[in-house]
Amino acid sequence: MLDKLINLDRRIIYLIVLLSVIIPLMNPMGLEIKVTDSVRASYEAYEKLPPDSLILMSIDYGPSTAVELEPMALAACDQAMRHNQKVAFMALYPEGQALINRLIARIKTLHPDKEYGVDFVNLGYKAGNEAVPLKMGLDFRGQFPTDTRGTPLSDVDMLRNLTQLKQFALVATYSAGFPGALEHIRITASEYGMPLVVGTTAVQTPQYFPYYDSKQIVGLIGGLRGAAEYEKLSGFTGTATGGMEAQSFAHFTVAGLIILANILTFLRLARGREK
Repeated sequence: MLDKLINLDRRIIYLIVLLSVIIPLMNPMGLEIKVTDSVRASYEAYEKLPPDSLILMSIDYGPSTAVELEPMALAACDQAMRHNQKVAFMALYPEGQALINRLIARIKTLHPDKEYGVDFVNLGYKAGNEAVPLKMGLDFRGQFPTDTRGTPLSDVDMLRNLTQLKQFALVATYSAGFPGALEHIRITASEYGMPLVVGTTAVQTPQYFPYYDSKQIVGLIGGLRGAAEYEKLSGFTGTATGGMEAQSFAHFTVAGLIILANILTFLRLARGREK
């Protein structure tokens, strides 16, 4: 029996790890999620805005990091739509424009009563890194004269009277790196004093805590765990909660298999000494 376990087919091990990921994804077990202060502050930044408030949401990530960042962006979009707030999407990240379209498609599914141009609009991607938010603060329509459909902002119902960045009640960036969060922190938040929520990948989150602690940003959401915390606060059923459970179970499974392998190795050594 001992030899059979030690020489277990690796395909069985792969299957065990695969099941430890699939089962929590298909059927989340409701593991407790403790909400951190920075995520709660991000949630409250949206929650306390009155209806009809304008929100600028910068989608600054690509497909490779969407698994971490899209759940938090989608939960925030759902929260804004439920409170009848209006969201203008933009992107400093080249791939962001396509992912904005995916978010809008989800919004239409979740909130079929909401209309493009009335409740949300896609302003698209702009190249220029820090120059983009800098120009937005000076002349917003000069930077975004039309939406991605070619409609002038003066003809977009929700932005009909918008000319300056300061007319937004809140700015949020969901950022995978450069360009993204740092550009908005340096210009949007620090230069123009706009309240800024930052969502970022888990590996980058520690570098943004000093900006949160110093009140330069009003909230910080870090990685898949932060997205799961946000889903819990907002009551949104998304992929982050199941993803965190799958990640946790996979880690426990791999750690358990490593411990088991070491135990089996020691038992075989002990049996060899006895012989």
